[in-house]
Amino acid sequence: MMLLAFLFLMMLFPVLYSPMPMIMTLFLTSLMMFFSMNIFVSTWYSYILFLVYIGGLLVLFMYVCMMSSNDKVFMKLPNLFMIFLLYILFGNFCYNISFECSNMNPLFFISLVLTLLIGFLGVLRVVGMKTTLLMNEK
Repeated sequence: MMLLAFLFLMMLFPVLYSPMPMIMTLFLTSLMMFFSMNIFVSTWYSYILFLVYIGGLLVLFMYVCMMSSNDKVFMKLPNLFMIFLLYILFGNFCYNISFECSNMNPLFFISLVLTLLIGFLGVLRVVGMKTTLLMNEK
């Protein structure tokens, strides 16, 4: 269930246009990674990594608060529909992750490839913009 929530947050990120929901999505993603590393690796390593990551997010949050004005938060409806469709598509499968199993489940591999594709398309959309995310071109 945690993997599905993590995938949903990663698929939600390219749809957001305002910096504040993007920061909240990054924070929730970092919490999910912290909990999964806490379970699978070790507690002290995940705690130190979480503190470093949250420190960087605080600097990013202060920068965004200083640069952006009170913009309205909006999302495009077709992109949101695509995210819910992918969530429903992959929500029916149960992933069993263990260290003893060396063979990767083909369905898990396909979901990882789709997640990387959606992330790549989001990066291409951000890089291909004529204006920055925080300010409009004058």
